[in-house]
Amino acid sequence: FVYWYYMALKRSGKDESAGAVLDTIHEDIELIENDTYLNLLLVFKGIFSPGHLVDNSADALKNSTLGYGIGNWHFINGRTDRAYQFWQDVYDTGQWPAFGFIAAESELAER
Repeated sequence: FVYWYYMALKRSGKDESAGAVLDTIHEDIELIENDTYLNLLLVFKGIFSPGHLVDNSADALKNSTLGYGIGNWHFINGRTDRAYQFWQDVYDTGQWPAFGFIAAESELAER
């Protein structure tokens, strides 16, 4: 939830509110599952570099989530061409059941 809330605020131009959301994020948050979104928030906060997260594992869902999220990081930082490259890479996997794929497909369709 926090990841999507942050992205909605940031992409709506509500940078101050988005920053307040990131104030609650830290590396030591205990999670039961899905650390991918936490790691993306840590990229947005400047704790991790996006290269730290690039994963070539066999987990298509995780890779789609990461690819879409790193694309978002580039997008909100004004690197739209790079963002679209990440989203295209996610789309090219053909992993249509993954939400990252669906989101990337939507971003590409709006271009």
